[in-house]
Amino acid sequence: MLNQFNILSLTNKQILEETGASIKAKRINMQLTQKELAVKAGISVYTISRAESGKTISLETFVAILRVLSKLHDLYHFFLRPEPIAPDIIFKLQNSSPKRVKKSKKR
Repeated sequence: MLNQFNILSLTNKQILEETGASIKAKRINMQLTQKELAVKAGISVYTISRAESGKTISLETFVAILRVLSKLHDLYHFFLRPEPIAPDIIFKLQNSSPKRVKKSKKR
């Protein structure tokens, strides 16, 4: 299982495989077949199989799967929660003049 300490040592492929294994475990714990999950998510069984085996799927598909598995709160917790901007960065942005790109004049 992934944790904050070992995730940095994993490749992207390994992270996808771990994520797929988690999707599969959650589906099984909810006593859903791949077909039932696919129907509820509005996607194909093939796509569920791809997700569970760590293959690439679209972000929209991933969100649909998380919604059915009641895991959208995890997505919010890790990615959608507004990240505060450091005060010194805000100050710098407010006090910088916008830079314009001038078009060169053709003669």
